[in-house]
Amino acid sequence: QNIVSLFEASGPALPLPERIQRAQMSPLFANQADYAYVTNTPLSPALMPAIQRASHVLLNGRLMYAWANLLHTRGEEDKARYMAARLREFDLSGPKPWYAPCDDPAVVAKPFQCLPPAHPVDWRDFR
Repeated sequence: QNIVSLFEASGPALPLPERIQRAQMSPLFANQADYAYVTNTPLSPALMPAIQRASHVLLNGRLMYAWANLLHTRGEEDKARYMAARLREFDLSGPKPWYAPCDDPAVVAKPFQCLPPAHPVDWRDFR
């Protein structure tokens, strides 16, 4: 099996969820499959193990956005705020609307992505 079959359907291809599941069993492509799973699945607590595995190989804006939101839904506010702050440092166009309330003076109750962690957090807290 090669990685192309995960991302590019050809012929009578399996549906994406099945291709992801097969690739997750591969010792070579499991991390890429986890990334595809996280970025193509609605946010749910079941994604956390895949996020953590995928982040050891690839940590980009899409993964950081999903991770921050999932941490928030789990009530891990300080970690969610920290992740959102790190993502904002990249100044990517994709999450700009997500940060719009942060700079809007009309929004009094700022969402979590606009607030700093209440307690110290650093990269070691995500191991």
